Amino acid sequence: MPDTPQRLPSIRRSVRWARVLGLAGVVALAVVGGYIFKAETDSTFRSELLAIGVLAAAAILAAAVILLSNLVTLLLKVEGNAFRSYGVLLDLHTSLEKRQEDLKTIAENVQLSDAARAITHRSRERTALRLAINEEIIRGDWEAAYALVEQLE
Repeated sequence: MPDTPQRLPSIRRSVRWARVLGLAGVVALAVVGGYIFKAETDSTFRSELLAIGVLAAAAILAAAVILLSNLVTLLLKVEGNAFRSYGVLLDLHTSLEKRQEDLKTIAENVQLSDAARAITHRSRERTALRLAINEEIIRGDWEAAYALVEQLE
């Protein structure tokens, strides 16, 4: 999926920086630790190594803070997405309930007998027959018009 853009670019960028900063701090601490324990050093060099070690620890701490900050941001985005999805699901549920009521009405109408349906839809059928009679009269088909009048009767 090379066409799909990566999401959350600012978080990805800051995580990359935190990774570099943390790795640099760990490497610096390893070098300082190696010099302190393996080499015979004078006090000025030892104090410089100690300063580098403190800076390395600060870099590791800064990387941890950046990562935790990004984690909180990501969790807030996940929470927002969850609430948005919840809202959409509530809308779908409401729509589903409305459709179920419509389906119940349709099911009741289907179960009616032809006679009951004719009674309930009598005015619509009369209107449709009157329109058909008028069309036959306009066309001049008198026999079809008489047949429809008898049916209306």
